[in-house]
Amino acid sequence: MDTSKLKIISFCLVLIKYLITANNLYAQEDDFKSFSVKLYGGYSKTNETSYLKKVGGKYELGNSAVAGFGLTWFLTPDWSAEVSASAGRYHIKMTDGDYNSMQVLRDEIPLGRVWIAPVSLSVKYHINQWKPIKPFIGAGRTFMLFDKPDPGWAADAVEYHSRSALHIGIGTDYYITDCWFVQLDIRHFLASRANVNPDFTKSVGWKLNGQLKPDPAQVTLGIGYRF
Repeated sequence: MDTSKLKIISFCLVLIKYLITANNLYAQEDDFKSFSVKLYGGYSKTNETSYLKKVGGKYELGNSAVAGFGLTWFLTPDWSAEVSASAGRYHIKMTDGDYNSMQVLRDEIPLGRVWIAPVSLSVKYHINQWKPIKPFIGAGRTFMLFDKPDPGWAADAVEYHSRSALHIGIGTDYYITDCWFVQLDIRHFLASRANVNPDFTKSVGWKLNGQLKPDPAQVTLGIGYRF
């Protein structure tokens, strides 16, 4: 392992140790609340890029309503770690390709729907100067899960491969009481390319290979409780 990686690992370990020590100090205070839970819903807009072999063209991924939940551990009043998960059901289709060989006289081919469920681990920095409003910024790692695909009428099946992603976001909490709050969150996912392979074996006798990078941006509004 090279020296730069060792320095990064050492810095992270020192930072974690500091945050845990700070959390233990704040936890001894009667008014410091270390954990919160939230439920949220909103809208997800995709910013997809894609590549399709054999027939060319691209995948077009629709937008979707989303819903989810989150668990947050406040390490200090300013820093927190959050685990969250959300899900939405998205339409997908093939467009701008050469579909003559598929015996389909259409400009686009629908591929049904698929659930996309980002499961995320985030680190957030909270600004506590303007009570009861507390803005925050955050970033972290996400596992982008494709689940329960419904290929619709055109394809026999569509195979999706789940992939990891980075995410960044901003938002704000508004505390209604010392414990209850509402949260506005804006988050952008930067995903790795995922294999998406439609199967047309029954109709034209072959399968397609393609890649999709969904990169959704979510705007959500939630309600939570801190304890």
